[in-house]
Amino acid sequence: MGAIVLALTGAEALYADLGHFGKRPIRLAWTTLVLPALTLNYLGQGALLMRDPTAISNPFFGLFPAYWILPAVLLATLASVIASQAVISGAFSLTKEAIQLGLLPRMLVRHTSAQSVGLVYLPAVNWMLLVAVLLAVLGFESASALASAYGIAVTITMLITTALTYFVVRHACRMPLPIALAATGFFLAIDAVLVVSCMLKFLQGGWFPLALGLVLFVVMATWRRGREQMAENMRDNNLQTAAECAQACPDGHTRKR
Repeated sequence: MGAIVLALTGAEALYADLGHFGKRPIRLAWTTLVLPALTLNYLGQGALLMRDPTAISNPFFGLFPAYWILPAVLLATLASVIASQAVISGAFSLTKEAIQLGLLPRMLVRHTSAQSVGLVYLPAVNWMLLVAVLLAVLGFESASALASAYGIAVTITMLITTALTYFVVRHACRMPLPIALAATGFFLAIDAVLVVSCMLKFLQGGWFPLALGLVLFVVMATWRRGREQMAENMRDNNLQTAAECAQACPDGHTRKR
C-alpha cells in the first residue's frame, strides 16, 4: 500500500486548484485528458510487468525504447513542474486564508486577476518554498526518500480532510448522525490504512513533513496566542482608562480646556 499510494496522490493536488480555476475546468481536464492518460499508462505498466517481472525497478521508463528515454525524462520533468504549480498555488491560497484567520503575520498579497478572487501571489511564500525545496533536495539526495516524505504528507492530508468532511456533512449539511458517520467512515478507514502504510517509511524521510508541520503549527499557535494577549491588554487598558475618566468626571461631562 505504501508503494502504490503515489499513484493516487496526484488527484489530491487537483483540489489545490479548485479555488483558482473552479470545478468546471478541473472536471473537464480530468475526464477528457488526465483519467484516460493515466488509465493507459497504468494498464501499459501492468502489461509490461506481466511480460517482464524484472521491470519492477522502473516500469514507467521501461515502457519506452532506448531512443525514447531522453524525451521521456524531459516529459516527466515538465510534468513535475506542472504538478508543482498546484502545490504552489495551494500554498498561496492557504497562506492568505491563514492570514485572514489571524494565524500568520501579514504578508504582501498580490491579486493577479480582476475576475477571480482566488488568483493570488505571495512573494514571501514563493521564496520560502524555493529555499525549502532546495534544502530538501540537497538533504535527502534520493528520489525514494523524497517519495517517502511526499507520501506521508499527502496521506495525512487526505486523512485530515476526510475527518473534517464529517463536520461539514453533520453541521453544514445538517445530515443525521448515521449518515454523517457512514459518509466519512468508509473513506476514513481507507485513509488510515494508507497513513499506516506510509509510516513504515518514517525514518527514510517521512519525518520531514511531520517536522515541518510541527514548526508551522508552533508558529501559528504562537502568533494567535500573541494576538489574543495583545487584544486582552488593549481591552484592559481601555477599561482602565474609561474607569479613570468616570471617576474624574462623575457627571459624564468633560472639562473644556
